[in-house]
Amino acid sequence: MEFLQGFSQCSWPGPACRVWWEAWAALGAWAAAVVAGVSAFAVFYLGRQANKLATSQASQAEAERFREAYVVLRLIGPDAFAMLPKADVAHHYVTEQVTEEQYVNDVRLRHAVAAQFKQVKLPNIESVLHRIHVLDPPCAGAAAHSVATLRILRHLSDAAAEDRGGVPDLREAIDRRNRAALALIRNEANLLVTSLQLLHDAQPVRAFPERV
Repeated sequence: MEFLQGFSQCSWPGPACRVWWEAWAALGAWAAAVVAGVSAFAVFYLGRQANKLATSQASQAEAERFREAYVVLRLIGPDAFAMLPKADVAHHYVTEQVTEEQYVNDVRLRHAVAAQFKQVKLPNIESVLHRIHVLDPPCAGAAAHSVATLRILRHLSDAAAEDRGGVPDLREAIDRRNRAALALIRNEANLLVTSLQLLHDAQPVRAFPERV
């Protein structure tokens, strides 16, 4: 009863009706401290739970990327295995068997070079280009380079194969273009072989080296 009387003597069985405001103020301060402590703990607890959830979601997203990388690398593998020999033959042909003078002066030879690169096809790699970013950078870069390089090679070789020998005024300009085209073709053919070789040698685990 003394406890009740201490806070409000208007409460039974207080002897007099007088409120002790200082005591009520102290009780309010104590209650505010309790609420503040509970709020701080709630903020800490909810923050930790949010961090755990974010970490879990990030781990799930990374696991999904690993699985997709495995599938993408397996899909592009057949192109690398099948087309690397053809790309290597074409590269050897333009660098070892075709001279600059022959390429410039023989339109049939230029058609033969263009035909070499038409035999190289990368349908699987082209079909997954929009997803190669899930691979590790070397494999993703090799896949992108192989497709881009092959397109450049076809454009250059097809353009050089166009015979305009019947236009004397254009002969010199065309010869200069074809000489430059052959140099670019040799360089791009080397890049194509290098890219396909990397994809050829890559095993599925190369797509997610962190799990090795």
